[in-house]
Amino acid sequence: MSSHQQDTWFTGTIAETPDNLDELLSLCHSTDRLKAHRYDLQPDPHNRIEQKLRCSNCLVRMTRPAESEEVPTDRTRKVCFYHDGRVVACKWTCCNGEVKSLGCVRKHHHVLTPENDRTLQEYWRYYETPPFPVIIQPEPTFNKGKKKKPLKLSLANFNDCRKAVVLDCEMGVSSTKWPELIRFSVVDFFSGENLIDSLVFPDVHLRSLSTPWSGVTWDMMWKAVNAATCFFGRDAAREGLWKFVGPATIVIMHAGENDMNVLRCIHPRIIDTQMLEGGQVGLRNLCARMTGISIQNGAGHDSLEDTLATREIAYIFLKRHLEAKKLAATMTTPIFLPPSVPAKPKSWASLLGSTDSTPGAWAQQEDQWNSEEDQRAEMVDDGFDGEKIDFRGGSQA
Repeated sequence: MSSHQQDTWFTGTIAETPDNLDELLSLCHSTDRLKAHRYDLQPDPHNRIEQKLRCSNCLVRMTRPAESEEVPTDRTRKVCFYHDGRVVACKWTCCNGEVKSLGCVRKHHHVLTPENDRTLQEYWRYYETPPFPVIIQPEPTFNKGKKKKPLKLSLANFNDCRKAVVLDCEMGVSSTKWPELIRFSVVDFFSGENLIDSLVFPDVHLRSLSTPWSGVTWDMMWKAVNAATCFFGRDAAREGLWKFVGPATIVIMHAGENDMNVLRCIHPRIIDTQMLEGGQVGLRNLCARMTGISIQNGAGHDSLEDTLATREIAYIFLKRHLEAKKLAATMTTPIFLPPSVPAKPKSWASLLGSTDSTPGAWAQQEDQWNSEEDQRAEMVDDGFDGEKIDFRGGSQA
């Protein structure tokens, strides 16, 4: 996306006023709503590992068997077929078969990773946004029996926390068929400043870059690696995000559960424009409908363009809410209520005020009461059709 398009298509600076900040805070979603829209807010990886369990060979989704069961099997395929080679020039080296061909190795049982596998636990662990100032001390790795020394970052690097940012990520597919972060962009919501727009070289093996959707090619990736202009691994990308995002920062996304999942991040203040819209509309269609701007017209998506489009949509929602508040504060239209509506009694016996509290008398009084309520409702409807009801009693044309 060219700088000319960025300058001419999207809104420039948005005033960082207390009203705008308060309204953005009111648009943040509750924890229950985020969970209902598939946001994962649990740092502990145990349940997540069991939900995402796959066979280590054929990568079929599995359920870990109970202790009484002999071998794990899935419901659709009891035999495990897989390739033990790798893909070169769209062919498997083990059998020269097509990429999507049935595995050339056959086994009568599936293989699952142990529950206490440290690598799997580290891979699926989520991290809450740390407070400022922050010193990052990542979990130790256990590759080749060596622990990684805790990385201490200077506090001077963490002095640029923003009030609100817009985030978008692009994903590839890992060798275990899970989405993997390969590019992400972060823009300041108020100033429109481009804070981060970088490729991410994954620290796991990739099956595909999903170029038709992500817009990222291997040529782009290797150039960024050789020039050292990319983040090396998801953890480094998340730490780069934390340079601008603290617990009080409002993070704005579209369908952001996917972005938070690939970043392995848990954040307390989130605005999801897809949730604000109330449906499952994609970013491209929602942007065209609300702003008239056409995006995602090139070869794949552009995370920076998607970020700016999300910012534009969020700004429209912000303006609508502010205008609605101002309109509600200035409204002078009288509320059409029926004149002198008496309070409904707790019991019909107290209404009758007599000793006659038989069921027949109660039913007769209830019919009379319902009839009076219907008459009052008709008076209200007539008032909306042009007749103004005087609150002191009676009405005037």
